[in-house]
Amino acid sequence: MIDTAIHHRPRPGRSGALLIVATGLSAMMLGLALAFVMNMRNEAGRSDGLTQDVRCRLMLHAAKCYLLESSRLGWGAQETMGWNDVRTHAIGPIPIDRDPIAANALWSAGTWPAPGSVVRCPIQRLTRPPFAVHPGPRNTFSDPKGQTSIGALDDALFNKHPVERVIYADPEPIVPVGDPSFATGFAAGDRTPVPGSEFQSWFRVYRETASDHDGDGSPFYDVINLNGGDPIEGGAAARPANASVFLVTAGAGASLGFRDWAEVVAAGKTAIFDSAGEFDRIRAAEAIRWYRLEWSPYHNMGSGKGLRANSQHTDINNLVSISGYSSNNGDAFYSVPYPFGHIRWVQRLDQEPPTW
Repeated sequence: MIDTAIHHRPRPGRSGALLIVATGLSAMMLGLALAFVMNMRNEAGRSDGLTQDVRCRLMLHAAKCYLLESSRLGWGAQETMGWNDVRTHAIGPIPIDRDPIAANALWSAGTWPAPGSVVRCPIQRLTRPPFAVHPGPRNTFSDPKGQTSIGALDDALFNKHPVERVIYADPEPIVPVGDPSFATGFAAGDRTPVPGSEFQSWFRVYRETASDHDGDGSPFYDVINLNGGDPIEGGAAARPANASVFLVTAGAGASLGFRDWAEVVAAGKTAIFDSAGEFDRIRAAEAIRWYRLEWSPYHNMGSGKGLRANSQHTDINNLVSISGYSSNNGDAFYSVPYPFGHIRWVQRLDQEPPTW
């Protein structure tokens, strides 16, 4: 009898070839999988870079808003007259009810906002910001006089007692006026950070001194003398230096705006970070951008010939919406006063400045 099992025994050469083919296909699939994973990782890295860049630009915008508003507001109960006082060009901010000739500034040397000082501003979302109001106009009105038109209602509210104007205010406070906590809660807000919004972004501002922008080439970006400018009203000969130039550092990361570990130690914030090494790793992973900008109390539209509205020298409540002018050659143009001034220019620095 013939043993048929002999004819079905696998040949050694054929089994080795199959093993080689299977191994090759597996290696090819593994290579494709690794290439796919690496490509996804690279795409994620590029996405992270774009996200960090966007956050840095948002921090630049936040810093600009901070500088604009604090040029006139933000110093307690005092309304001020700009980083360089619009009345005499004195280095401000100086309260509107103080003599600018005597340089009654709301700062002392070495502390913010003195020229040469720095302010650090970590950004997080608050549960309810101070003085928070509902977005947009009010959708419903409850007027005891039964006014129906918006214009008539506005007139009626304007003529009400001040307390009643608050009750029917537009925009409407998020904390209801009748709430027992309104007296303190509306102004104070709820500063508890929203979870997940901390350690994400920050900005810090360095207020330049006169020597930082006198055009002597030091620092490297100081190539134009910015201490000149428009003549002072009244033709005064002596003119204080330009103190309205700032260097903004915008960051996307978890360092809270500290420049180095020495700053963390000096601020007494070592408990926030595990160690100096951990802080260095955080700083290395951050995206940081540097910008210079200049604040100006004037904003002109139309011909841009630089005329100023007289109302810009008064308090904010007396600002007019638009003031018209015409030049000697008959060209009509307008100067639109902004309550907080505007940013005259922004310069992106391509390398780290020596002081920020």
